[in-house]
Amino acid sequence: MIEHVEDNSVAVGGLTLGADPLVCGIAQKAYYSGKHIDALIVRRNPKEYGTKEVIEGNKPPKGSIVTVLDDVTITGGGAVKAVNILREAGYIVNRVVAIVDSQEDHKIWDTNKIEFISLFKLEDIIKCEM
Repeated sequence: MIEHVEDNSVAVGGLTLGADPLVCGIAQKAYYSGKHIDALIVRRNPKEYGTKEVIEGNKPPKGSIVTVLDDVTITGGGAVKAVNILREAGYIVNRVVAIVDSQEDHKIWDTNKIEFISLFKLEDIIKCEM
């Protein structure tokens, strides 16, 4: 998955809870590879206690490139929610990388000007099980 993170990305982020292990895993893999990529956890809504932030993690400067990660895309809505939150916070998000693409309609990516990459398509996984 790390090879699909944009070359100029200084962080990866994704909607909690599904993207949390991906975001943290990619940041750790980058660290052990000698590259620095921050991990950003994106909430749908800020908590009413603690930091009260919608984006948690070591936030890079505004204008930085962030790649959004997702476990499974069904409609793409969760990933786009993370993209929009990060964009509203001042980050540049051009790409979403998902493990499994189970979508039939990919218009959401074009509509939101997002490059979408998946490691697997659901139909390929189903074929393997048979």
